[in-house]
Amino acid sequence: AQGHVTNGVEFTVRKSERFVSVVIEDESGFPARAVVGQDFDGDGLEDTSTEICGATTAPVKVRPGYDVVVWTQDGPCADGSAAVSTLGTVTATFTR
Repeated sequence: AQGHVTNGVEFTVRKSERFVSVVIEDESGFPARAVVGQDFDGDGLEDTSTEICGATTAPVKVRPGYDVVVWTQDGPCADGSAAVSTLGTVTATFTR
């Protein structure tokens, strides 16, 4: 699945899908800092979240039936490396 990003993108998780891997390609050429999360109780806040810098380092466990949201964040990545979020593409690959 792919979506274009200005701040965030939402992906539908099918019943058979258990993991997601995410890659963000920003037009700046720098990695983009983001949070991958799911909202289980419908309050608009992620109940699970994983911070990434450009891509997930390993597949992230997801709960089927709840959308995955990838929100880009301002500032450097957790390791202190430069990160920029301008315009680009988010690719989410779901697996069983």
